[in-house]
Amino acid sequence: MPVLSRYCIAVSLIAVTTTTAAQSKADIESLAATPRKSINLPLDYAISLPRPNVDQWDEDYHSYDHFATPLVKKTQIGMSYENKGVHIWFCSPSARPHAELDTSMLIADPAKLIGTWRIVSNRTMKFQDSASLNTSDFSRNNTLVNEDNSDDAFLQISDRQFQLFAKAEGKKGFKRKANARYLLEGGRYLLVYKLAKAGAAISQAGIDREGRLVLHSAVVEERKVPNHYIVYIAVVNQAIYERVNVQP
Repeated sequence: MPVLSRYCIAVSLIAVTTTTAAQSKADIESLAATPRKSINLPLDYAISLPRPNVDQWDEDYHSYDHFATPLVKKTQIGMSYENKGVHIWFCSPSARPHAELDTSMLIADPAKLIGTWRIVSNRTMKFQDSASLNTSDFSRNNTLVNEDNSDDAFLQISDRQFQLFAKAEGKKGFKRKANARYLLEGGRYLLVYKLAKAGAAISQAGIDREGRLVLHSAVVEERKVPNHYIVYIAVVNQAIYERVNVQP
């Protein structure tokens, strides 16, 4: 899996914070000497799903429209095709999966993202909703695809730059896996880019009640047989980071 997707690379913009970001790989190595923790969370943690009634799906989906700015929409390029009567639409990465990041984690102040963060949970989940277009039949299947907290990773976010340092289990030393600019859109969409913002890697970002940074990177697929059935699939990589207090 690409590094950006694996650790849900992303974050925000602006301001000064009382927490100072680490400045080098040496600083990261020093921080890594402290014990690292991992957390276990319910499968649907931070996930908001539509109501289990296909007649309400469009309404639920469009309730998030006001968060998606024109720039966010420009990053979305889907592919559609037909296979044996099944109409298929695919998008990766998707800013608008049907398994949305809970809006209670909206980031109203981008300055809250500046600092150094350490990963405490890294997992991939699959959310699948299926419904008949002729009857009331509905099926929801949510599964844990993978959970791997063996690697260590730090995000270092300044007012302009976003960096990811990671070290695989059993390896020596951290490697800088990403060094790019970033932008927070709509209080929940994190764009990480080198040159063009429209070509940015995009993920959903939020801060939970415990002050942890939650990043979702999603791949979506819609499968539909007109007048018969529809299936929504979202594969979400969820990475959760805890703020590290760095001495100035």
